[in-house]
Amino acid sequence: TPSDQALLMMRYLSESIAEEHLPLRVPVLIYHDTLPAPTMVKPRREMFLLYAPRERCYGHALDDPACQRNQWYLASLKAWAEIGKGISDAHTFEYYCDQILFRGMYPFLPEVIIDDMRVYETCGIESHMVLQVGGAALAPEYNLLLFARAAWDRQVTAERFIHEMAGRLNPGRPAEWESFLRRRGDVFQRAMRLCA
Repeated sequence: TPSDQALLMMRYLSESIAEEHLPLRVPVLIYHDTLPAPTMVKPRREMFLLYAPRERCYGHALDDPACQRNQWYLASLKAWAEIGKGISDAHTFEYYCDQILFRGMYPFLPEVIIDDMRVYETCGIESHMVLQVGGAALAPEYNLLLFARAAWDRQVTAERFIHEMAGRLNPGRPAEWESFLRRRGDVFQRAMRLCA
């Protein structure tokens, strides 16, 4: 499979690193053709997993049972997590801020981001990265701010983030911003539902 071929190449690199006693790690990119787990080749301890589900549905969390598309991505993630047991680290590489993927839109996806981080952590992934591609925006990139906050604050919720952000944007009249951000999240989460 493409995953076996990619993993075989990474094994050759990691074997060379081990022979030379180099303090390096080799990433195993789980992306596009390599999302289905390998069937023949296993990773080595010099490798780390980098899960990048770009073509998933961003209108639902990965574990939302209403989304058939993300059920496939979640099964892929679980299969790779099982294969990667014993490897000391794994990372996500998400696309919440990828304006190429979102065709120049700046969707606000607070519930999806928070729920995804919970899903990733139940699969043993605690290190998260996000790609940001795009131009200038009139407003802050709310997904990036939420993503950064959620990466270190496991207690943050979408509702709490919206409440605090509204208070910072307009301390005198936060209710209007709170309503705007909540509605923006709802609208974009529905618009991003590309499940089929």
